[in-house]
Amino acid sequence: MTLREYAGRQVSRLTGRVADQAEKLATSVHPEGIHDLRVAVRRLTQTLRLFARVLGRKKCRAMRRELKALMDLAGEVRTRDIALELFESTGIGRESAPCVRLALERDDAIRMLVSAAAGWRGSQSPP
Repeated sequence: MTLREYAGRQVSRLTGRVADQAEKLATSVHPEGIHDLRVAVRRLTQTLRLFARVLGRKKCRAMRRELKALMDLAGEVRTRDIALELFESTGIGRESAPCVRLALERDDAIRMLVSAAAGWRGSQSPP
């Protein structure tokens, strides 16, 4: 097996993992699922960075750019989850104005993430 074949197989496997996690988000959004998506994206991104010379820098860079957009959206949800947990740990209830606002922002971020994840599933192919 050549290095290019090996790299292609790894990218294909990890692309499938991201697609699986994106598909799971479409049916059920929960913190663990968002975490799993972020881990899958991070692993694929690092693999693309590692094998860019072998697979083609331009294609890998374009794919990483799309993955970054997905990661940023997942990060928006995660940031609000953490903020809500911090408020709760200090005794500020979920019914308080800041928590209600964060929850609404989280809902918006989830909608954008689910939409992007659904679009990503069909648009990606390994370089």
